[in-house]
Amino acid sequence: MKEKARDRGTWVILSILIFSLGGASATINQQIADAAPGSTVYINPGTYEENVVVDKPITLVGRNNPIVTAPIGDVFSVTSSDVVITGFSITGTDGSGIRVANTSPSTWKFLYNNIFSNGVGVTDLSTSTADAKYCYWGDGGTSGFKGAPSPLAPNNGILGSVAFAPWLTAPVINGHIGLVNGFPYQFDNPDARVKVDIHGSSETSGMIGSAAYLGAPFDSAGLPARACRYVDAFVAGYEDGTARVTVSYYDSEISQVVESSLKLYLWNGLDWVEAQDVVRNLPLNTVSGSFPVSYLTGSPIALAGQDYGVTILPEENPSQPISSKPSFSTFKIESSAPILGVYYQIDGIDPAKWKAIQENINAKTWYWPSWSMTDEDWAALGQGTHTLYFCATRSGQSPFGDSGEVRWQFFKATDVSVIRLISPNGGETLNRQPFAITWEMPAHENVYGVFLTYSRDGGATYPYEVANLLGPETSYAWRSPNIKSNQARIKVAVVYYDGTTYSDTSDANFEIVKGYSFTSWRPGSGFSSFRAWLKPPYSFKAG
Repeated sequence: MKEKARDRGTWVILSILIFSLGGASATINQQIADAAPGSTVYINPGTYEENVVVDKPITLVGRNNPIVTAPIGDVFSVTSSDVVITGFSITGTDGSGIRVANTSPSTWKFLYNNIFSNGVGVTDLSTSTADAKYCYWGDGGTSGFKGAPSPLAPNNGILGSVAFAPWLTAPVINGHIGLVNGFPYQFDNPDARVKVDIHGSSETSGMIGSAAYLGAPFDSAGLPARACRYVDAFVAGYEDGTARVTVSYYDSEISQVVESSLKLYLWNGLDWVEAQDVVRNLPLNTVSGSFPVSYLTGSPIALAGQDYGVTILPEENPSQPISSKPSFSTFKIESSAPILGVYYQIDGIDPAKWKAIQENINAKTWYWPSWSMTDEDWAALGQGTHTLYFCATRSGQSPFGDSGEVRWQFFKATDVSVIRLISPNGGETLNRQPFAITWEMPAHENVYGVFLTYSRDGGATYPYEVANLLGPETSYAWRSPNIKSNQARIKVAVVYYDGTTYSDTSDANFEIVKGYSFTSWRPGSGFSSFRAWLKPPYSFKAG
């Protein structure tokens, strides 16, 4: 489902306009008074100037970031047990943003709120600990303490027993949480456009939450791609399993990147970790990926992409050597800015030596299936590994590919075998002791097997089998036969699954000498050592 008429910003403005002009929500106090204990009340977006008293067990969920302010006194005064407040911006009072006055042991959860510019952020006068994790406390602080609660302006501090770590380093919107009972479990937060599915966990209960960032979190500088939006997700109570995170986006949010390059990255406290098993549903504007459940501790997740994308098929390093000029089945470049020209060079990058594939393109998508290098370029390449490098110039943007990150590597086969027999390669003497036949091959993928034979006539024929090995083996311990030959050679043949065969032989003759065999009867009972049973009856014979 593509977004055509509005982006997130206009949606927020429209929602506030509806709240302001007609059908305005009642005060938060009135909505609490009208709600049954234990129920969930969704508060519409807008600005509420009131001292809110929460005097019953209830869950208050702010949609599109309602702002709650009170010039004097406390913004939220919680006098009941079992209260959840999430998804609000709480600001502008000389008192506390949230004040817990209930003194009996109980549970309070104040998650995913922006609590700033108050006298105190959260005050807890109870005998229990108020849970105020995943909140934003202001823009102050540096390094690892960016956004943490602090008595120093502009951040808000805390009083009493308040659990606040981990905290957020930028404000969020549409923070929602869910208490989980049962497994598997899915938590969908359509307001923040985030969905979390948990799979493969041994746990059956816990809590999940998610929100959307209104700005870039503190650790965003090291992101290896261009961010389109940031979200946050946490999973509590689950210690194992996999979390499948799905993030949706609007077309206007990805205008600077190529849609097919979108990925999810999670900040693990040290680095941005790329999601596994990424799936892009371009018609529905969603990207999903998997992270270990243990990673979701309230860390930012970025939806990000590149401002260009290159698709080359087959992929670099084809599964076997190639003996004819390669031709791409797919060669496609997408860019957020119009592509002007596409260029290539082989086995190195010199800014002055790019060869034009096509110029004067002036389009954001360029496609040339069946492209290949010139016959002259191919003929000039010797046997071995070679690399094609690609570069594209773009309107108003720097070229990409200048550093060689867009490349295609292959191994060229000529009339000389691409399989190299290392030993025995001529001049050796084999005397029936195990001898290592060794060889090397440039491509190990899709190898069906390796077949070893030997010759007694100086390589005129190879009728004698040594071994048949499955897979890409590169050595075999051979005990030579009990014969005499000074014209022996080895042949190694590597067969790929498509039937292609490459082989090599010893460059010169090696010698096989006759040896001896030793056999003995099994010792009778009562002999406890090798020496004890090496006595008649035994057989020792010349072979």
